[in-house]
Amino acid sequence: MTRSMLDNLSRALIGFEDLFQHANQSYPPYNVIKSGGDFHLEMAVSGFDKSDITIKTDNGYLTVTGVRQQPKADNNRQYLVRSLASRSFQHRFYLSDELEVGTVKLVNGILDIHLKSVKPNHVEKTYEIT
Repeated sequence: MTRSMLDNLSRALIGFEDLFQHANQSYPPYNVIKSGGDFHLEMAVSGFDKSDITIKTDNGYLTVTGVRQQPKADNNRQYLVRSLASRSFQHRFYLSDELEVGTVKLVNGILDIHLKSVKPNHVEKTYEIT
């Protein structure tokens, strides 16, 4: 894919202008899906519980933060290989005035944030994951 093609694709995704600049270096990995006039932001958060994740909007930014609770020590448990990531993360996305968070779901380790097209609204909100 050429740089010109990426630029054109980037312009087509209103509110996600600089999304592709950070795609290769971000944890956890995520997808952005366009569905009609709406978008879905899917984030792979395996091992994180609903209570470990905070989703907020403020001043045109969507911030997704994950802080995983440390499990209680278990002397009977010894990891032979430990490669599942569990570090904390924070992603901040610019949202255009025409997008706001709709539903938020956590299913099978995938956090799905529905971004729906609406009239402009600048209100700080915190969202509950269902």
